[in-house]
Amino acid sequence: MRPLPPSAFEFAGARPVRVPLDGYLKLGGSFYRAPLSLVHRRVELRFDRDRVWIVDRGQLVARYRRSYEQGQWFPPPRMRPEPPAAAPAPQLIVSTVAPPELADYAQLCT
Repeated sequence: MRPLPPSAFEFAGARPVRVPLDGYLKLGGSFYRAPLSLVHRRVELRFDRDRVWIVDRGQLVARYRRSYEQGQWFPPPRMRPEPPAAAPAPQLIVSTVAPPELADYAQLCT
């Protein structure tokens, strides 16, 4: 038998993934957010029994505790606020103008 290595073996998985538009990477039914500056870029999603972390070009960019519950979001997504209600259309005030009498035109023609 050979001696054990000097450091303990730590199981960790890794897989390359492309960051989608919303920035959330899926792992085991839960979603973990990458920085939005990495959207459409390929990063490495690493995980072990207790943690999930995201590495871009060798640099750690995000770290989360791992969840085994389905449908968990880390951090929870922020919903867009409802757009403000449209301003009511201004009411146009149209004054009524009485047309001149035909007799007034007759005086101009004579």
